[in-house]
Amino acid sequence: MRKTREIIRLRHTTDLSDRQIASACDVSPTTVGNVVKAAKQKGLTWPLPDDLSNSQLEAMLFEKPESAGTQAEQRPVPDMEYMARELKKKHVTLQLLWEEYRREHPDGYSYTRLCELFRAWQASQDPVMRQEHPAGDKVFVDWGGKPLRYTDSRGREHEAYMFVAVLGASNYTYANIFPDTKLNSWLRGHIEAFEYFGGVPQAVVPDNTRTAVSRASRYDPDLNPAYQQMAAHYDTAVLPARVRKPRDKAKGENAVQNVGRRIIAALRHEKLDSFGSAVAAVRKKCSEFNERPFSKMEGCRRSLFEEIEKDMLKSLPARAFSLGEWRKATVYKDYHIQVQKRYYSTPYTYIGKNVEVRMDDHTLEIYHDGLRIAVHPRNPKNGRVSTLEEHRPPKHAKVMQRKSERFVERAESVGGNCANVINTLLDKFPHPEMAFRSCEGVLRLAGRYGSERLENACMRALEGGDVRYRHIANMLENKREHDRTGIDEPKTVHNRNVRGASYYAERRNY
Repeated sequence: MRKTREIIRLRHTTDLSDRQIASACDVSPTTVGNVVKAAKQKGLTWPLPDDLSNSQLEAMLFEKPESAGTQAEQRPVPDMEYMARELKKKHVTLQLLWEEYRREHPDGYSYTRLCELFRAWQASQDPVMRQEHPAGDKVFVDWGGKPLRYTDSRGREHEAYMFVAVLGASNYTYANIFPDTKLNSWLRGHIEAFEYFGGVPQAVVPDNTRTAVSRASRYDPDLNPAYQQMAAHYDTAVLPARVRKPRDKAKGENAVQNVGRRIIAALRHEKLDSFGSAVAAVRKKCSEFNERPFSKMEGCRRSLFEEIEKDMLKSLPARAFSLGEWRKATVYKDYHIQVQKRYYSTPYTYIGKNVEVRMDDHTLEIYHDGLRIAVHPRNPKNGRVSTLEEHRPPKHAKVMQRKSERFVERAESVGGNCANVINTLLDKFPHPEMAFRSCEGVLRLAGRYGSERLENACMRALEGGDVRYRHIANMLENKREHDRTGIDEPKTVHNRNVRGASYYAERRNY
């Protein structure tokens, strides 16, 4: 349903045609038309209501009428690519392929019609269309060239990776280096490129890199959610190039080649003694490259950009896109999720559900079925748990109190030390329910190792000041519940290799 939402957004916020929107979302123009028509019938515009989930949107747009008529059955279309490959083999003819096709599909096309279809398909594969890019229409982005090498203060050599963005009409180019090719660097490259251009084009054309497309497919690629969110923030469309179709991104390929020659190769003898100095050198060379005169026409990339393309770009949003990281999580029985050893609450009605989590430098957002259900500070005030009162179920405090008392009662049946451990765990967290899984784990150890051994292990944990389920379980697993190392006063070690204080006294007298 992300693609459905994207189709509605692009229809209401851009001037793209149905075919361009279809290319941006990698669906057919017919699908775009059906979505737009259904949304219009339902009175849906952009932005969609905040409380409209993906399931509700799907049911609203694509519910099937009860009395749906059956369409006329169509003849099966032969696989033209398969036929072209087979015809390259010796003794294989169209007549033979048609006979095989009719054996599999007796009601299929006649031999004459199949030959016509194949010839028409074959003719459509050969022409090469010259691509013309209107001003402000597209920017082509890619990782480019060999890594740029620099050294740090200790003399160690590192590699930096070049991000390249080039506008289609003016060839105005942005290039900068990043320490890696991960998602945050990819998004940061786009943000800086838009700021460098002073505006945003109608569409972005990336390669099928993993940071852009989470699942590459010729017919149905999936964009990385963070990348799609960034595109929505800048009100632009993402049109991934087809797999193994370099013509779709010829501008980008040419820009990567130019950056390799004019920037990376030009800096091969420069002494770059830090990442900052490497960035400064790249920026300088990029500026020189954009101001380099054209060989066959007047002006340069910068002058052409300012003349024909600068005013055609969309305005930048009021604030830059906030970089975020996406993860998946499951809501535990205590209606919290765990992310990076910290716990964040969700409404209790989502217990057992799978959710998506978006994190930036300051905020953590939790989504389910396309709707945001909770927002927390990235780092809880107490360092471990962030629980919102509105997420608790009704009368939850009384229920939690009864559960806490039940854990203590079960522990007392094992022994006083076990009861003290359970009380310590319950007091360890700001909300008792956060300790329930640890309490249950400790009590289950009695069934596996016996109450007597568990009682001894609990006493050992209390004396050592390390009251954790994992610590107690490790002691029982390794039969160390009677080991008092680290609790008693350290004993003097008698060994001929230990010199003692007298040795140093003799050395001083000497």
